[in-house]
Amino acid sequence: MRLLVVEDTARLAEFVAKILRQKGFAVDLVGLAKDAEAALAAHRHDGILLDFAPVVLATINSPVEVDGHRLPMGHRELALLELLLRRAGQIVKKATIEERLYGFGEEVESNAAEAHISRLRKKLAAAGSHAKIHTVRGVRTARLSHSPWIG
Repeated sequence: MRLLVVEDTARLAEFVAKILRQKGFAVDLVGLAKDAEAALAAHRHDGILLDFAPVVLATINSPVEVDGHRLPMGHRELALLELLLRRAGQIVKKATIEERLYGFGEEVESNAAEAHISRLRKKLAAAGSHAKIHTVRGVRTARLSHSPWIG
């Protein structure tokens, strides 16, 4: 199983990679989002361990941590967080969010994406995360910011 570790603190990245390799994983390390994009384009990864100021999402077994504390999430909130983390700093269209959260032919209420964004925003804030989900009104999009890779 090949994993991508995105961590901008080199010593921590090496420590995490060492442990994962001892567990039998093939590990690719990158420190920046642009390098993560290149690594994802070059290889298929079975999971991503993503450091995001201080939100950590491990896509292998889906735990979410904020400052080392586990944050319980429903499957749609988790899918939304993963989508926004993978596209940190980019605008994500509402249609893209709905496609990720709902299956083909599944009924989607008109404000469903906004409701999931609102719940996720509240959970992250309550857990002390500095990550912000910005809604761009009138364009039907969202963007996650406050990343070590976003100016």
